[in-house]
Amino acid sequence: MGKYLVTQAQWEAVMGNNPSRFKGGSRPVEYVSWNDATEFCQKLSEITGKKYSLPSESQWEYARPCWNNHAILFWGNYNV
Repeated sequence: MGKYLVTQAQWEAVMGNNPSRFKGGSRPVEYVSWNDATEFCQKLSEITGKKYSLPSESQWEYARPCWNNHAILFWGNYNV
């Protein structure tokens, strides 16, 4: 699991485009679907020779900080 957010410059170097509305190479990439993120991981794996993937639900639950038992985090798009 990545320690830092993927920047727009990193995204553009791998994917060849920048879907973000708030432009800036060092800013985190935004407006990315689950399918786009999966494709990014696949391409990054091919480029580097290392395996990259999105975290599974159990990996995410283990890694996320527990502010309280009722925290609801939403990072996606309901239109996927």
